[in-house]
Amino acid sequence: MPSRAADVPGFTTPIPAPAPAPAPNPYQAPAGQPPYGTPQPTYPPQQAAYGVPTPGYAPAPAGNDIADEAKGFFAKLFDLSLKTYITPSIVRVLYVITMVISVIVWLVIIIAAFHGSVALGIVAIILGWIVGLLVLIGFRLTFEVTLAIIRIAENTARIK
Repeated sequence: MPSRAADVPGFTTPIPAPAPAPAPNPYQAPAGQPPYGTPQPTYPPQQAAYGVPTPGYAPAPAGNDIADEAKGFFAKLFDLSLKTYITPSIVRVLYVITMVISVIVWLVIIIAAFHGSVALGIVAIILGWIVGLLVLIGFRLTFEVTLAIIRIAENTARIK
């Protein structure tokens, strides 16, 4: 009996398998990246935030904003160039008028309901204010949206 595998006819010595590649270290930086702690390149400073003057630049020259704000109600009313808005100065008055009219309408509804029947009058007292409140909410939202649009227009005009 042959003692070695090499002595057996037709038998060749097997080639050993290559050693497995070492597992990647999860704590090392991936290939192509600098390792942790390596100084990073410096970048130029960022621009200042909107509205903050950038060092070295003079602020924009002011227009006639003060003169426009100092105009009276009638000067704004008869401004034919339509460069000043009258709405911001009268919106408070319009809202108060809306509240007064809403209360007057509610009282008229209560009086008319009591002429119909006492039960209907009590229902008008208990539930009638809800309609007036909804009307006030609607007018308030309309006034606020109108003022927001006007303020956007004024701020946009100042930026130009």
